[in-house]
Amino acid sequence: MPQLNSATFVSQIFWLVVSFLIMWFLVANVIAPKIADIIQQRQRKIDDYLLSADKFRQTAEDLVSRYDNAMKKAEQASALAWAEAKDQLEEQSKKMRADMTERLQASIDKNEKELSQIKTEINSKVNSLAVDLAMQVLQKMNIATISKEQVVSAMQEESRDAGNCD
Repeated sequence: MPQLNSATFVSQIFWLVVSFLIMWFLVANVIAPKIADIIQQRQRKIDDYLLSADKFRQTAEDLVSRYDNAMKKAEQASALAWAEAKDQLEEQSKKMRADMTERLQASIDKNEKELSQIKTEINSKVNSLAVDLAMQVLQKMNIATISKEQVVSAMQEESRDAGNCD
């Protein structure tokens, strides 16, 4: 094998060193800077993406907090409006009940007065008819000695006695 020939060791070492130096020069000055540049570009992109993602996260958190605040305010406004509407309805209901009670009481009072008047009229008519009937009965019985005033006073006495029994 020619590689193991000791006479060619020096030239082999020389070419080994030369090829190593050329390779090292190429790697150090051409390949490594390109790789480093690519790595830096990727790192910048990654950093930019992370920064953008962080900005989007912050924006999203801000929007969520604004949304939560808006929802809380809306709920509070809704609860307040509901309470106000409820109070207004209760107040209107009370007014309507009071008004209706007042009207009903006025109607009841009016009807009681009318009934009282009708009762008085009916009682006077009944008393008048009773007196006339009693007078006719007395005339038919040929008892003319009793006067109309006596019949009226007897009926009044009878109605007082009947009123005391109740």
